[in-house]
Amino acid sequence: MTHLLLRDIDIVDGAGAPHTRGDVGIRDGRIAEIAPPGTIESDASVIAVQPGSVLAPGFIDTHAHSDLYLLAHPDHFPKITQGVTTEVIGQLSYAPIDDAALAVVRKQIAGGNGNPGDFAFDRRTVAHYLARLDQGITPNAAYLVPQGMLRMLVVGGEQRVATTAEIDRMCALLAEGFEQGRGRDVQRAHLHARNVRRHRRTRRVVRDGRGTATGVRAGRALRLDTTKEETR
Repeated sequence: MTHLLLRDIDIVDGAGAPHTRGDVGIRDGRIAEIAPPGTIESDASVIAVQPGSVLAPGFIDTHAHSDLYLLAHPDHFPKITQGVTTEVIGQLSYAPIDDAALAVVRKQIAGGNGNPGDFAFDRRTVAHYLARLDQGITPNAAYLVPQGMLRMLVVGGEQRVATTAEIDRMCALLAEGFEQGRGRDVQRAHLHARNVRRHRRTRRVVRDGRGTATGVRAGRALRLDTTKEETR
């Protein structure tokens, strides 16, 4: 039984083909039928006539900073109403983290993530953060293990090249984050690192964990000359 019928709307399939007009029948929360306008015979209890509307696959925001907003506002209404159904988060985030790093990070990324005084920042591991997301959020979320956070946990705020032992520790933390994200649906741990094409050591961890690495250009938060040895 078709529970919902969207009649005579523009349909974009997301595969690059030109849009078409048609009817869309939805059953049990899934698209069951797509047909030319007026051709679906439906016993739907609700018929939605949406002239001028467009139906498209959900958009993926590949660089989002909603790590805190998702915890405080799981419905994430601002993004859902824009058609975004999946976000890639963790560019700068709160896991893995310890108390000392959290005190710094809350101030550093307050401009993008906010810094509510009444929010309980009580999650310290990737597993804890993902468990909170799994309690229920409206969009999908793919979590990146942020390289900047690994560095802060191991090196702190010192502007210098990490030692071999420190890089080993960062790799261990990254592997731990991957393991904690294993077996989840979209909410799986990956790596976010600066100049990731040169990031040999951590890339090896990414490869072994069958994950994905992303990269951005170095910004002003960490000078490139202090991290270049870690990102080769």
